[in-house]
Amino acid sequence: MTRVVLLKQGLEAKGGLEKATLRIAEAFAKKGCDVTIVTASQNCTPQPGIRIASFPIDAWLPHRKLQAWNKVCSSYIRDNPAEVVLGFDRTTHQTHIRAGNGLHAAYLQRRAPYESRWRKTSFALNPLHRTILRLEEEALRHSDLRRLIVNSAMVRDEAIEHYNINPSLIRVVHNGVEWSELNTHFQNWPSIRNEVAFQIGSDPAAFHFLFVGHEYGRKGLDAFLKGLSHLRTHDPRVIVIGRDKNIPAYRRLAARLGLENVYFLGPMQDLYRFYALADVAVIPSYYDPFANVTLEALAMGLFVVTSRHNGGHEVVEKDCGTTIDDLQDPGCMAASLALALQHPKTEESARRIRYSVRYLDYPLQLERFTGTCLA
Repeated sequence: MTRVVLLKQGLEAKGGLEKATLRIAEAFAKKGCDVTIVTASQNCTPQPGIRIASFPIDAWLPHRKLQAWNKVCSSYIRDNPAEVVLGFDRTTHQTHIRAGNGLHAAYLQRRAPYESRWRKTSFALNPLHRTILRLEEEALRHSDLRRLIVNSAMVRDEAIEHYNINPSLIRVVHNGVEWSELNTHFQNWPSIRNEVAFQIGSDPAAFHFLFVGHEYGRKGLDAFLKGLSHLRTHDPRVIVIGRDKNIPAYRRLAARLGLENVYFLGPMQDLYRFYALADVAVIPSYYDPFANVTLEALAMGLFVVTSRHNGGHEVVEKDCGTTIDDLQDPGCMAASLALALQHPKTEESARRIRYSVRYLDYPLQLERFTGTCLA
């Protein structure tokens, strides 16, 4: 029986990476593997066929937490060797890495052009950045590493550029989407659209752009709003969903740009209702290894506008979306949005867009991922 150990510091959050970790563990267990998840989280409910080894971390400074977590994982692997050790976080000793958050070196490089001089200087001085970069480099150069699994070709190329990783060690497995499970939500979108529009005070017959993401700055909301302000011949609605510590500043930016129909809704639980309302999803990320909203929007039949810095653009087919060439140029954003305005959601277009990502149904991608680890 193949022994598989997964290293994931946090499991209590409900984010995409935590969810992916649990589903990957379940997929290994279904293949008959002996599966253990090593985590710092407490009170985790064990899944059938999966053991939880919990090691709480008492450090409170972020970089100290990373160092303590890496020490815990290194000790555990030394005392409990396994055929497959799969790391999800910044740990140095594993046989396989799933770089779901991309590479920190690339993230800082992407951010630099959009940050102030002081902010760029802080990248080199901040102990958290320095710790992450050190752990990242040590992990990718470690002699035990047999496979680096990335969720986009963009991240693959960054690993080669920043760390000179042998391309033969890298495999690209795109994120999966709950395509089959979303079918009921998709089938009901025409009726849900009217209901949600009235709830937020919008017109169901209007054209709706949808922006979903936490930390609006990193996700490019400013670039989206500035590009939208260059469109003078249409009056689309904009729905903004997600968490940010300075939403009032973005409200002021929208007002200053003369944008009247921007609905800042904050974090929302049932995103599928807003996918039902929207015509187009806009994902202008400054850096996203693979934004899950890309697949969710496509699986719900939305035309997608995204940036080249979102690895998810690799699965967007020509008739299903478009890619922004330059986020710093409002004209480029405006051109992409103008193209999107020519693609209002209809039952025919939604069905065609949805079927473009059928091959990325989650069970299929889990099979590809686990197969890559066990090969």
